[in-house]
Amino acid sequence: MSSIATLLWVDLTLGKPDQKFYKIFTDTFSVKPLRDKTDSISDSSSHPDAIVFDYDFPDRAGLHLLLETKKLYPSLPVVMVTEQHSEELVLWALHARVWEYLVKPVSPQQPHDLKDELLKLRSLRHHSEQRGRNVLQRDIHTPQEARLSPANTSSEIIQRSTNYINSHLGEKISEAKLAELSGMSPYRFSRLFKQSCSCTFQEYLMKRRIDEAVRLLANPNTAITDIAFSVGFNDASYFTRAFKRYIGVNPSEFRNGQKHLHIADYRL
Repeated sequence: MSSIATLLWVDLTLGKPDQKFYKIFTDTFSVKPLRDKTDSISDSSSHPDAIVFDYDFPDRAGLHLLLETKKLYPSLPVVMVTEQHSEELVLWALHARVWEYLVKPVSPQQPHDLKDELLKLRSLRHHSEQRGRNVLQRDIHTPQEARLSPANTSSEIIQRSTNYINSHLGEKISEAKLAELSGMSPYRFSRLFKQSCSCTFQEYLMKRRIDEAVRLLANPNTAITDIAFSVGFNDASYFTRAFKRYIGVNPSEFRNGQKHLHIADYRL
């Protein structure tokens, strides 16, 4: 049996293709690009080991294409690679039963690990009639943060609070509500939060909203007004003023005139 794994590659990126990123996979796999979104997988001359959907900023049409492919070829492993990464997108991929979810930039080792798993899966398929039903046991690595020693009670409270903020940026978030959820008085919670985060609750909330807006502005197809609402601003004008106060330029100027700078330069 061949030790070469074959990938079908669907490029759904909106920007300029990243050849360096693509080469990481072509150095490890036999990659067959689908030249057009309407190409049929069944037209491929060989049976692929997996199909890769390559996104930078996934849109509705691109995600729908992945789901339709899963329906047509339920036994074909799907690998989703994306630059835009969020908890909501991870949950979507989980529900869609994506085989592997990778976030750019990927490490050189990740394609090799993927290749090993796909070759194991191919072997199980090849011998399924002789061995009966087999299940591929994947190596599930414990997240690094789960290996750390338990935090003290105060740190746990702040961690839960910041996690809540990060997961609900588009909603109204009050310090009083988080204090109540933490079983603390607003005064005590406020003091603990400032001691732990070196800023007030409102300062942290504003910084996180602006930081998320900076990330979303990298997608040129997302309206600035939509970004404002998605990160918790009910007034687009106020969003513009707040953004300029923290970043130094307004959202439009950032998107149109600051593209030569890395987004990480603006992280708050």
